[in-house]
Amino acid sequence: DEFKDSTLRERYLTFNQALFNGYAQFIPRVVRFAAESTARLAEESDTAFERRLRSKAIDVCRYLLPASSLANVGITINARSLEHAISKMLSHSLSEVRAIGSEIKTAASASIPTLLKYAEPLPYLDAMEAQFSPISPLILGEAVPWFKLLHYDTDAVDHLLAGVYYRYNPDPHTSYESSLLTVQQMSPAQKEVLLRPLLNDRERHTIPLRELEHITFQFEATLDQGAYYEIKRHRMLTLTPRPLTTHLGYAVPRLISDAGLGNEYAEFMNQAEQVYSDLEETSPEAASYVVPNGFNRRFLITLNLRSAMHFIALRSELNAHFGVRRLALKLADEIESVIPGICSLLPRCLEESVESIEDQYFSKLE
Repeated sequence: DEFKDSTLRERYLTFNQALFNGYAQFIPRVVRFAAESTARLAEESDTAFERRLRSKAIDVCRYLLPASSLANVGITINARSLEHAISKMLSHSLSEVRAIGSEIKTAASASIPTLLKYAEPLPYLDAMEAQFSPISPLILGEAVPWFKLLHYDTDAVDHLLAGVYYRYNPDPHTSYESSLLTVQQMSPAQKEVLLRPLLNDRERHTIPLRELEHITFQFEATLDQGAYYEIKRHRMLTLTPRPLTTHLGYAVPRLISDAGLGNEYAEFMNQAEQVYSDLEETSPEAASYVVPNGFNRRFLITLNLRSAMHFIALRSELNAHFGVRRLALKLADEIESVIPGICSLLPRCLEESVESIEDQYFSKLE
């Protein structure tokens, strides 16, 4: 609905279809190349080998898919959270989001009409945008790195151990201040003895103590949109994204280049920049629907230590997408550089590094 001009609407539809066609055409070509360069595993059947090749191809060809790609989502949600979600959707600038919010409200009201009574557009959100969007940004002279740790607790080890000691100390007169002083008088060796079982000596699926949530980190990252999609699924963190645009460059998977498709891929990306530019003046948010997953997006994340441990352990594994593994290992490296007493004990995949991922899986990152 945002592109009422027939020329813009046709340009939007035509380019989206071109990206879908390109994605479909790239997959078999990448599969053929991968078949020649990928070693078959011992006792691997033809079906399993073909499935593995196709998975590799999809992992890189997805960089062509635009944000307009349809997806299914299933949600388990309580009434209070649903009411808030509907209110946000009804307040959205895109007509599509408002329409979906209205449909969800109609469907849910049949079961819980009283609980959704206040699910209405929120003037508060419009007021915040009106207040902050006109402020002129301070332009920094230096380039923004793809990852930057912005905030961390410099006394994280002491605060963590003090929190656990505060929980388990049987003295009824214990305070947090006395717990912290007790920990601060310990030697580094004594602290490590307490840290190891707390962070590392537990079974794989045992969730660590909640006291880890007292330690927080904040970082900013710039990753391709495909990787961002996967990261936003982690709900045990606070995520603030910047709008999806074509202004931060794009990533090129090495397998695309090695398969001889680099020039065609670059042509799609160059076209995306032009089409986005043409549509942006009418509606920046609707224009983002033509942006392929390969383009970079910047976002801000605040998370606690328990969430960081979960994210690093899960997303640094080799079965995670390489774009997300890069972030998980970078986060681990950065935390370790500022709080070595904690991060050296975190579960993480040790078979690769940020540098090896960049070298093996990317021929261009921005």
